[in-house]
Amino acid sequence: MSTLVEFVATTAADPAVSSYPLRFIQPEDALDLGHLLSAAPTLPHAHQPQQLGGWIDYAISLLQGGHGLFLPACSFGFAGRAGLLAASIVVRNAERPWLIDLAVAPALQQRGLEHMLITASLAALHHARYSHVWTTAPADSFHARILIECGFQPLSSNRTG
Repeated sequence: MSTLVEFVATTAADPAVSSYPLRFIQPEDALDLGHLLSAAPTLPHAHQPQQLGGWIDYAISLLQGGHGLFLPACSFGFAGRAGLLAASIVVRNAERPWLIDLAVAPALQQRGLEHMLITASLAALHHARYSHVWTTAPADSFHARILIECGFQPLSSNRTG
């Protein structure tokens, strides 16, 4: 059993200088996002797809508002010749912005890209006049460690699994 923790962070006015050329995620990125999510560790999902087709369907639904209002001006990606290699996806659900997904291709993990995506999203949310952002992650996961390093604080936990 894993413990799923809800986190909250105060948005920040100044993003860290990115050594990666980040860009906004757009609805047209759904296919690339589905491929990325199927290959990279992601934040937890209620119904985790098991195959690529399921991840593509999830990405299409996500970017079309099926999981809350997609906020493209607060969602960032890094793309290479092979397509989307990293992404932070933010939606507004129940009047709160949520970092609903954070994924980085395995070959690029632990090179600072996760921090750049999160800090870019925090700055964009601040600019959009949101004071806080929420997310969830397993308590002892790589994602939880990155979130805490980027200023997220744990709120509550639930046993899952």
